[in-house]
Amino acid sequence: MATSKQPSHQQQQQPLQSSTLQVDFTWRKWQARITSISDPSQPIYIVDYQGIKAPHIIVKTPDSSTTIGTGTLHPISIHADYEIHGRKGKLKALKRWRTKYTHLSRAFANAPDSSSLAAMTWTSSSNFKTWDFICLDEQQIAVAKFSANMWGLKKIGMVEFLTPTAVSEAARDEIVVTGLTLAYCMILRTSSILSFVGAIFARTGPIEQKEDRVTAPEGKLNMGKDKKRAVPSFDRLSLAVIDRSQLLIRSAKDGIVKQNFDLAPGFAESCRFIKWYGHLGAGQSIMKRGGTNGNDPVGLDSQRLLLADDTTILVYDVRRPALYAEISGATGLTSLGNIEFGHTPDEVMVFSDFDFKIQIWSLITKRAIEIKDPKSASPGYDYRPTSGHLALLIRPAVHDILMIIAPHTHEVLETSELLTIDAQGIKYSPDSNWIAIWDTPSAGCRVLILTADGQLFKAYSLPHEELNLGVRSVQWSPDSEYLAIGDDEGKVTFLGKNKFTPRLTFVHYPRIDSPQETVWQEEIGPSRARDYAEAKQPAVSPSHETFRSAKESDSGISLMEFNHDGSLIASKCNETPSTLRIYSPRTGRPLAALIHHAPIRSIQWHEQIVDLLLIQCAIRDSIIYVWKASWSLPKIYSVSLKPPFRQLRATWLASDHDRIQYMLGNSEQFAIGQLTLEGEEVSWQPIGTFRDDLGPEDMFDEGHSLDLSPVKVDDSTVADDTSAPGLFTELGLTSTVEDTFHYRR
Repeated sequence: MATSKQPSHQQQQQPLQSSTLQVDFTWRKWQARITSISDPSQPIYIVDYQGIKAPHIIVKTPDSSTTIGTGTLHPISIHADYEIHGRKGKLKALKRWRTKYTHLSRAFANAPDSSSLAAMTWTSSSNFKTWDFICLDEQQIAVAKFSANMWGLKKIGMVEFLTPTAVSEAARDEIVVTGLTLAYCMILRTSSILSFVGAIFARTGPIEQKEDRVTAPEGKLNMGKDKKRAVPSFDRLSLAVIDRSQLLIRSAKDGIVKQNFDLAPGFAESCRFIKWYGHLGAGQSIMKRGGTNGNDPVGLDSQRLLLADDTTILVYDVRRPALYAEISGATGLTSLGNIEFGHTPDEVMVFSDFDFKIQIWSLITKRAIEIKDPKSASPGYDYRPTSGHLALLIRPAVHDILMIIAPHTHEVLETSELLTIDAQGIKYSPDSNWIAIWDTPSAGCRVLILTADGQLFKAYSLPHEELNLGVRSVQWSPDSEYLAIGDDEGKVTFLGKNKFTPRLTFVHYPRIDSPQETVWQEEIGPSRARDYAEAKQPAVSPSHETFRSAKESDSGISLMEFNHDGSLIASKCNETPSTLRIYSPRTGRPLAALIHHAPIRSIQWHEQIVDLLLIQCAIRDSIIYVWKASWSLPKIYSVSLKPPFRQLRATWLASDHDRIQYMLGNSEQFAIGQLTLEGEEVSWQPIGTFRDDLGPEDMFDEGHSLDLSPVKVDDSTVADDTSAPGLFTELGLTSTVEDTFHYRR
């Protein structure tokens, strides 16, 4: 059925009197009427459902004269297609086994008439009565929600618009069409074995914006399918950027291209990961990589980086003019879930999707070991800082198991069954003496302290008179003096080393009334200029209900970060998501509270200036917030990037003795800024795509012409390397690896 090219139903629709719509289903006509709850007699949309014939959902105006949009499902594929006012789009799954989808929106883009679209995310939550499909914008703020009544025969759902932007006619049409299509798609997936098969082989991930790739304006970076940003090296001296079919290594100081590598066009578009050696991955911190004093980042080998798509991993060394190594098809039928460097730049950890297995590849021996049933690719492992021993959580059966694996030889030194219900993460202390493992929230606030060789030292449960909902975050101080535990009740408890008993406690109360703590509140002036102003006490932090967050059920300490000498800690509680609290464990008193107009997205302490903190909030603007203990007030900086400001990320770069450098950008553009030590803005430099400084396009690359034969792993050799024969098989390890390694010299 053809759809109208323009929204000609404007005069036929009734003005929306309420932010909530009601969906009533008529079984006789196999049709739904969508009305405002304030006027249920007058329909706003008519929805025809078609069982077999495509499109399966047709959304029309009340008199059925104009088709607003359609939704089409597929018998095997877990993705869905839709069309709104003649414009076709895709609802693409981001995860195979979770309800997480994305679509590209014109209605929520900064400039709806431009070719740059907003990447919206659909997620879900459910209870006994309803199945909620929640639409999030690019800042991960909920804009609309479709609540399906799982037991309703006539009143089958409600559509709620949560922001003023979502009430506009274009946004309303988009939400109704995509929301109903997604709900119908999930009903099909839960009842069809073909959809289960389709999920196994589905290619998930963000949607490629073809308009951006074909008509990218000059001076903007085009990062390909999955929107990679400029990724700083661990020493913060270099930036890795994918631009068209090249990997560019730029100077973090001025953006000049220092090295470039040619990529296959298909790989450049599908690349999902860019990871430098020393990249802050699972269980790793800059203090660990740089040693316990954190003053040796330059001594690290920060010149290697990994690139990967769903099946292939490329290893580059900035000091070499060509590809260094390639690993192909390491995960077999499943796609890559994650990649990380190991403890050394000569090891690559490959995580399969769904956490089926981990492979640890040696770039020296060109062989790998395989470990089955890991707990998670993100917090489920950590390396001992001083020796490189790998502590890994696996769950081959009903119990969690901790494995300690030797560096280089990968010999299994220790296995122990943990007294946990479902361990959530593991972290070595920076001094390498202790291991912390925290349990699932259903077990309460439970943290296990083990010795470096995996022996249980203490099982700590936070004392509380009432039911405690568990641990949300765990951080070691860089000097290992404290283990900070953020719980679900907004409390941070500091355990002292050796005995691991509580020394300090700090609670995120919404009402701030402390003479020792300075409260700074963001203010927006008539010209939209943003500044901090000191707030009078008592001050009240806005609750999560103010922002109508999609994760209103979340609570507790979601962000918690020590600075690099352990003298300060910054934390955010989800109950008050726009407020950041800064506390000094050494003096035992709070220093500052910063209250913003939007939820806090990320925080980052400077690596050299220990009391300097970078803050980002979930706003559609090129804004960064900076706090420094010695400044008279915090600063807010606006960087003149070009809209749209989708998914901007900020990070510190390597700084000179009198200049502080930072980077702000996204997949399309980024800028490098400089500040004085007093916080004055010196300059910022937008970095574009400089094609004239890349050298000849047809430069011969010897490395790409040499492809040595794959190397097979000898089972007997790996077995001989272990001190316990058969232990690999019993614990879920195997040495059988496909012929996947291609080495470049």
